[in-house]
This record gives sequence, structure tokens and C-alpha cells, in this order.
Amino acid sequence: MDKSCPGQNTLFWKPEDIYEIPCPVCGRPVEFFKDDLTRKCPSCGFRFPNPKLDLGCLEWCRYADRCIAALKEGKPAGVQDSSDEPKEGEEGSG
Repeated sequence: MDKSCPGQNTLFWKPEDIYEIPCPVCGRPVEFFKDDLTRKCPSCGFRFPNPKLDLGCLEWCRYADRCIAALKEGKPAGVQDSSDEPKEGEEGSG
């Protein structure tokens, strides 16, 4: 079973989902992806939040509770563990 987050599949991203934001300290461009919480400036090392953060998948994804828990712990969003998912060949309870 695929363990990647279905809401963050880059195959469905648009070109504008990857962009550069100037570092608030040194002004150098820092590349962000739409789902990055923060990025560190490669020039001066300052870490700052993504001003265009887009986690719209939290509105519809069945794994949203996992992503929210991961974000609260400072971890990246996405399906990290599918241990409660039925294994191949097993039936789910749903």
C-alpha cells in the first residue's frame, strides 16, 4: 500500500505551487513548496514560516487528523504510518 499523503501528491500540483519568497533578513530568494511549514534561508540561515502555506487537503482528506497531529508536533504533514490500515489481502471493518 502506498504510504504517501494523497493530499500532497505533487503530480497534481500547479507550477505556482512552488515559488520563491525573499528572506525577511537578507532579502535573498528562498524556494518554498506550498506545503512547507518553514524554510531556512541558504544564505543567512534564518528560518521563517511559509506565507503561502496551503494545506487545503485538510478539509477533505480522511488522514487530516494525522496531519494535524504531526503539524502540532513540528513534523511534516502527510501519512507517515498506515499501521491501522488493512494489510493486503485482509478485509477492513468498513
